[in-house]
Amino acid sequence: MRQHAKELEEHQDRIIPADFIAKRIKSITQMQGDNHRYLELCYDDKTLVGFLHGKIDRPEHKGFVKAGFGCIMEFFVLPSYRRIL
Repeated sequence: MRQHAKELEEHQDRIIPADFIAKRIKSITQMQGDNHRYLELCYDDKTLVGFLHGKIDRPEHKGFVKAGFGCIMEFFVLPSYRRIL
């Protein structure tokens, strides 16, 4: 996720404070499972190459759309593993 933050910095032309990144990572990892949030790690053999952070909507969630529907909140793949078709 730190690599993802570095890329966001480049796109937004600003520095994201390290403490904010650490808090964000902790928040995402703590919300897994019971909150219907999911962090899926993507590997090429044993090399971590990216992640998907998503959620399934529930009525008690902020931004609720429809129970059982979901969304991808963040998706990242290391640049060296991307392909342009």
